[in-house]
Amino acid sequence: MPPPQVIASSPIQYRDCDAMDLLGHTRSSANLGRNVLQTVAEILPLALAIVASAAPIIAIVVLMMGDRGLAKALTFLIGWFLGSLIVLAAALLLGLAAPDDPATWSLWLKLVLGLLLIILAIKKIRAQRANSSENDAAAEPKWMAGLTTISGGKSLLLGAALSGLNPKNLALGLAAGSTIVASGISEGEQWLTAVIFAVIASLGLLVPFLGYLIQGEKADANLEKLKSWMTQNSDGITIVILVIFGVKLFADGAAGLLA
Repeated sequence: MPPPQVIASSPIQYRDCDAMDLLGHTRSSANLGRNVLQTVAEILPLALAIVASAAPIIAIVVLMMGDRGLAKALTFLIGWFLGSLIVLAAALLLGLAAPDDPATWSLWLKLVLGLLLIILAIKKIRAQRANSSENDAAAEPKWMAGLTTISGGKSLLLGAALSGLNPKNLALGLAAGSTIVASGISEGEQWLTAVIFAVIASLGLLVPFLGYLIQGEKADANLEKLKSWMTQNSDGITIVILVIFGVKLFADGAAGLLA
C-alpha cells in the first residue's frame, strides 16, 4: 500500500488569503469613515448654529481679559464641550432604548423641537420689540459682571450650563442626536460622530481662545471689538437661528411623518 501523500499548501495561497483579509479590513475602514462623514455632514448645520451662539463667545472673551484669563477660559471651554457631549449622549441613549423605529422617533422629536424653537423665536422677537419701544440701548448681560472674579470650577460649570441647559443649544443638540440615531450607523460610529459634533460646536470658543493664546495681550483690542459686536447683535443672531432651524426641524419632522 503506497504511503499517503502530503499536500503542501502553496505560499501563494497564504499570500492570497492575507491579501483578501487586508482588502476586507481596508474596505471596512473606508465604509466606517464614509458613514461617519455622511452623518457629520447631515448634522453640520446644527453644529454651526451652536457655534454662532453669542453668550458663550462674550463670556470667554471676558474671562480671557481678566485675572488668570487663559486658565479660566480653558475650563470654560472644557465645560462647554462636555455640556454639548452630555446632551448628545442623552439623545443617543434615549434613541437606543426607544422600542419604536429610530427613524419615527427622530421625526417626532424634530417636530417637537422645531415647534419649541419657533416659540422661542416669537418670545425673543416680542422681548426685543419691547426693549426697542423703551429706547433701551444694547447693554451687557447682568451675569457678565461676575465673570471677572469667577473661579475655575464655576467657569467649568458655566460653560456646561450654557451649552447643555440653554434652550436653543439643548434643542439643537437633541436634534443632532436624534439624527445620528436614525442614520443607521453602528453604535460605535454614533459615539464617534457625537464627539465630532461636540468639537465642531466648540469652534466658536476655540478660535478666540487660540488667538489669545498665540497673540497674548496684543489680541485685547480685537477681543474687545468682538465682545462689543456680539453684545449689540446677540438678539438678532439668536432670532435668525431660532427661526431658520425651528422651521427646518418642524418641516423635516412633519414631512417625514406624513410621507
